[in-house]
Amino acid sequence: SVFYFDTKNYSQRLIFLGEISYSLYLVHLPVQLLLSRIFDLNNLPMLRQGQSMLFLTVGVSILSAYLSHEILEKKLFDFSIRKLKQLSFI
Repeated sequence: SVFYFDTKNYSQRLIFLGEISYSLYLVHLPVQLLLSRIFDLNNLPMLRQGQSMLFLTVGVSILSAYLSHEILEKKLFDFSIRKLKQLSFI
């Protein structure tokens, strides 16, 4: 993390959501559209609305955002820092 915060008083779940928040922002709409399409193709339109859609979208979005954060964001950030150091910008 760029800034230091005393995490003793913060919920670990909120810190986790904060760390993946940008990825979560990016993936939530594609996840929702994908789930809607899957339900339509399987003739399950009743799952496209209400609480079931909400909980599925939130769960799959959080999982997707976590994977995106771990696999893409962290590695690309580390790679870019290494390259910038090689170029003597940092």
